[in-house]
Amino acid sequence: MYFLTAWPRRLLCPLQSAEEPFNIQPSSQRFYLAVLSDTQISIWFSRPSVLIVTYIESEKASAQFGFYQQAEWKADDSMIAVAAANGYVLLFDVVGGGDEKYLYEPIYPKGSVRVKVTPGYKEEQCAPALSVEMKKPVDLEAPITSLQSLQEDLLVCTADGYLHMLHWDGVCNGRRAVNLSTIPFSLDLQSSRGGPCLDLNGVHIREIEYCVTLDGFAVVLDDGRLGFITPTATRLSTEQLQGVWAADVTDGTCVAVNNKYRLMAFGCASGSVLVYMIDNTTGSMQLSHKLELSPKHYPDIHNKTGPVKLIRWSPDCSVVMVTWACGGLSMWSVFGAHLVCTLGEDFTYRSDGSKKEPLKDQL
Repeated sequence: MYFLTAWPRRLLCPLQSAEEPFNIQPSSQRFYLAVLSDTQISIWFSRPSVLIVTYIESEKASAQFGFYQQAEWKADDSMIAVAAANGYVLLFDVVGGGDEKYLYEPIYPKGSVRVKVTPGYKEEQCAPALSVEMKKPVDLEAPITSLQSLQEDLLVCTADGYLHMLHWDGVCNGRRAVNLSTIPFSLDLQSSRGGPCLDLNGVHIREIEYCVTLDGFAVVLDDGRLGFITPTATRLSTEQLQGVWAADVTDGTCVAVNNKYRLMAFGCASGSVLVYMIDNTTGSMQLSHKLELSPKHYPDIHNKTGPVKLIRWSPDCSVVMVTWACGGLSMWSVFGAHLVCTLGEDFTYRSDGSKKEPLKDQL
């Protein structure tokens, strides 16, 4: 089980800047954190939490590329892709420091028990010296809505409805771009029972995330519909894709996949989270369960939270964290047990929803 303990730690950036960070992206191994502001990208070591390096865009380049919006790490942590507002994908090499192996190295008292007993413990606490070097930017000529790392490739979704498959070395193959409207969507993968197909003209993908164990992409469309896209061939390619969609949902906002339990959690504008699985027989999206705060304990909760803003699974896939547009953080177990919520509970109500009478309940 997961429970919040103590107060959150506040990390102070040693560099003075008028820009406030707005996006944090952990690397796949959770060793590093990429922190974005409008024209800067900083790399932090996770434990201990120390700043390693910061790349600051020049005014001329910033005017050309636009402000930074989101970031994605390559699977081996050797590169970072940054989406900029003017439709550019900026690829950065994360390079080791050469002769300077470590930037920070802890000093322990002589004969420290922990260092002696735990092999490699001291090395694990050393923050490596890194540098960040920009490669040639890739201009996709449309605003970028989502990034997804795929081993040697990077999938980029744009506001003109296209999915672009880029190599991490920056080469864009035009034949590996597909318009969302050409992907056939149905209620399931059995054509005889598929039902009506979606009309996706003028629609684009708001957010996409790849699920390894389902071999497909969970997607939220800009009109709030939810879907799952899977390749029809054994090789992952944007040229042969098909999709299924979730019926009767039009208020999706974000998505996060659980690779261990083969689940897809979709945030909604209503403030709830819908958790879907894929039916092994029909290939359709089946609602597994719903995560939402009980109005019995949190009256008028939607007006307090607003739409779901972000969903993240823990590294072991056993806990999901949810945040909302108006603030607040809550955690549930993988199958829906409510663990923690930072929003104040209304203790003037009993568990059955009836209002307490203070004098009687205190006697």
